[in-house]
Amino acid sequence: MDCDHNEAHPPIPDPQPSSDEEGVESEETPRRSPSIENAYAQLLSELEGADDLNIPPPTFWPDIPLADLRTEWISLREWVENLVRRYPHLDHHVIPSCWYLHNGHVEALAALRDHERMSFAESSPASSPSQWQWTFAQIEMRLREWTAHAGCLSVHRPPTVQLRPIDNDEWESFLAQDLAARRHL
Repeated sequence: MDCDHNEAHPPIPDPQPSSDEEGVESEETPRRSPSIENAYAQLLSELEGADDLNIPPPTFWPDIPLADLRTEWISLREWVENLVRRYPHLDHHVIPSCWYLHNGHVEALAALRDHERMSFAESSPASSPSQWQWTFAQIEMRLREWTAHAGCLSVHRPPTVQLRPIDNDEWESFLAQDLAARRHL
């Protein structure tokens, strides 16, 4: 997606209060300080030169359209393989070879990939890469724990279902009580 730097930006609202009568502010137009308006104008000016506007938004894996799913899977696989090459300590105890069969691994790795994209964008602050490293460490611990729980060290093992069936009568009773309690708050 190319950025047309000559595109028109939304007009900056007039910082002066609008009024129906002289000296009476309208409720429709909030009064803004000139410093906020200057900051807004500066931000727009900086965005005109930003090359990072083509960074994709964060990926919410369950909402990926079917038409885009194959491309997303391939992209994520390439990123994961590259991550493992860059960080050789990420062995099968952290990211098993069947990671794509475990939804928790998929969503955590996709979130980590998205975080990395933004952290190394040209417009990101200098502290972003170190923040990415902190997030990476947290996700690595989570992946290690999930992989140990799954037991997929050398071969995939289907996950055990943890959710027990819910008693519908108990559920309806709880729901009615909760709704009644919240009405009185």
